[in-house]
Amino acid sequence: MEPKRRMRDTTPEIQRRAKERRKQMTPAEMDVWKMLRKHRQAGFYFRRQHPVGRFILDFCCTAKKRFFVDLVAACLSSAARTDPADE
Repeated sequence: MEPKRRMRDTTPEIQRRAKERRKQMTPAEMDVWKMLRKHRQAGFYFRRQHPVGRFILDFCCTAKKRFFVDLVAACLSSAARTDPADE
């Protein structure tokens, strides 16, 4: 017997992680979410931390299935940011 196929081909683990990420949004994600929510009256409905397959999209527009936003965190330590010429 084949395992039950899940919606959007996700796994329970991916869905659990997406739910955790919705509760622990970064400040940048919160700012983007506030901006995206303002456009709901224009017919653009976004979901945050939306699982699709083995990926979790930061934001996905439900009206336009192929439009999504994925933020990349640029976290560098202070040591990585120092210029070698300064030493």
